[in-house]
Amino acid sequence: MKKRWAISRSVLGIVVIIGCSLVCAAAALSVRVPPPGTLATARPATTAAVTERAFEDRRDVQLTVVTGAPAVVSAPRPGKLTALDCTPHTALLSGTAPIAIDGRRLILLATAVPLWRSLAPGDRGDDVAALQRELTRLGHASAEDGVIGSSTLAAIAGLRAALGLPPEARRGVDPADFAWSPHAEARVESCVAAVGKPVIEGTELITFPVAVVSARLASVPADRAPGPRLITSGDAEIATDDDGAVDGADALLKVSELPEFRAKAATAGEVTIPVGWSLRSPLAVLVVPPTALWDIHRGSACILPAHGRPRTVTIVGSDLGQSFVTTDVRPLTEVRVRPPTGTSCR
Repeated sequence: MKKRWAISRSVLGIVVIIGCSLVCAAAALSVRVPPPGTLATARPATTAAVTERAFEDRRDVQLTVVTGAPAVVSAPRPGKLTALDCTPHTALLSGTAPIAIDGRRLILLATAVPLWRSLAPGDRGDDVAALQRELTRLGHASAEDGVIGSSTLAAIAGLRAALGLPPEARRGVDPADFAWSPHAEARVESCVAAVGKPVIEGTELITFPVAVVSARLASVPADRAPGPRLITSGDAEIATDDDGAVDGADALLKVSELPEFRAKAATAGEVTIPVGWSLRSPLAVLVVPPTALWDIHRGSACILPAHGRPRTVTIVGSDLGQSFVTTDVRPLTEVRVRPPTGTSCR
């Protein structure tokens, strides 16, 4: 009997403990505990900080290049080639004397019009004006009036002396003493003549890479930021106009030396190469959230500073959820991200 009573008391104790536990658990669950601060619903931000950065507006574009026949330096007269200072893939400069025929050094000149006739004092023409401009560019000042006179002859004498060449025996200009180059400075493609071999007038001596006749972007991005721009490829930078055209002999020569172009161009024709197209001078822009802009029209928009009245800004670009703008009103350090879009700042 005593044993049964002991078991009953044990069972009763367990039941009491379980009942108390259930009551305590129910009480705990009924108490409302506020959520931790990190889990509480955050209030949406009403302002955003404005930062500043340099904006190049770089675009990946295609450059269409139209090529012509390879440019060459040819012998101006017949004889035996006795010197050819020529190394492939190195620069050849106007105003040097890398060629000798029958022991007489010839001056390489890059004139807009090749020397094609003997010139005496008083002769005039486009070839004379081109000669005068190149002499002056080389540091031997000459009158640029298109007339052979004392200053032009003195400039030629000065160039010959600077190169260590003897003075001219006659008072005038003999085209056989000059080899014409199409470029003031260009990379040599190949040296095709052999020293010791006879040449005739017109024999090719030196060749340059395929000549570039024109170069222009295949398609110009309509939403580009305004300002002077340049093509970039590797370390090369080549200026273009606002429509993406490369202008000028020197700029076209740089295009012909791009590795991407040289890998594709072997003969005359048209090739397309990938290049970058960026602003020549990066813009200082303000970075704002796109939601801060409203009343967007023709590249301008309204923006509301955190403290102050609405202002007009110019949109110049965007990237990864950021808008890049410029404004003449400074400083602008913080803006409203949910502005009153029902009004205008204009």
